[in-house]
Amino acid sequence: MIGFARMAAPEQQAARFEQDDFPGAPRILFVGDANSTHARAWIELFDRTDFNVRLFAMPGAEAMAPPADLPFRIYVGKPGFTSCTERRMPFTPLGARMAEHEIREQNLGGRKPSMIDKVGWVANSIAPWRRDEPCHQALAAWLSAILRRWTPDIVHSFGIYPAGLWFYAARHTFGVTNIGRWVLQTRGGSDIQLRRFDNNRASEISVIANEAAAIITDNFANITYMAEMGVDRSRFASINPVPGTGGIDVDALARGTEPPSRRRLILWPKAYEVQWSKALPVLEAIRLVWHRLPPCRIGKPV
Repeated sequence: MIGFARMAAPEQQAARFEQDDFPGAPRILFVGDANSTHARAWIELFDRTDFNVRLFAMPGAEAMAPPADLPFRIYVGKPGFTSCTERRMPFTPLGARMAEHEIREQNLGGRKPSMIDKVGWVANSIAPWRRDEPCHQALAAWLSAILRRWTPDIVHSFGIYPAGLWFYAARHTFGVTNIGRWVLQTRGGSDIQLRRFDNNRASEISVIANEAAAIITDNFANITYMAEMGVDRSRFASINPVPGTGGIDVDALARGTEPPSRRRLILWPKAYEVQWSKALPVLEAIRLVWHRLPPCRIGKPV
């Protein structure tokens, strides 16, 4: 009996996960990195609304699990993450089952599987899942199965690269282009600024963007660049430009905030050194004026 209870627990948790907080209300599925501060800020805008919101967490470069304090429902694609709760659905083993079924349907077109089909599945795609290392095809199949099962009204991808490109490929590979209206959000200048000079990338961006129901960006330059690539201007949301975080709750910031004259904190939003964010010039600037600054701390948003 104990063994049976242990086996049933994940299925029970999965059933609770699948229950909407607001039955009948609109459903929004976000696709992107759960550890992104922009993604978190966007989704938290829906905290006090009657929308049903979930996130499909793509495994990022660091392959970290979503932060435990995120209160919304998350499909976790991180390798090795197997803990199923009312707010977390892991790929292994539950998502893998859904993905396996989706790939079978795609490969067979509804016909009964033969022994050769079954051997092929195990050899080419199913076996690696059992080692808790979901490949991109498996994750795309899982996402496709989620779209069919949950049928979100809106799918919002964070960034053209990688989420937008990946979602575009997944929806075409598994034939789910008719499920949900796609909102494509660009990443500041990093999605387009340099790639527009690469003809192959520019064509790729044009194809992806022209399929979205709406495009959200935080600057007007992206609209100009994408229009030059052949993106239909009707695709751009009328509310552009929109902050990368979705917006700012000004009233909340005003409550309990010290006036600038009393603050002793230098807030550094992007404290990292990559091609899209140069940290060394900032450090040099602080070093040059450090002797003129009052006692203070330097921190980044968490």
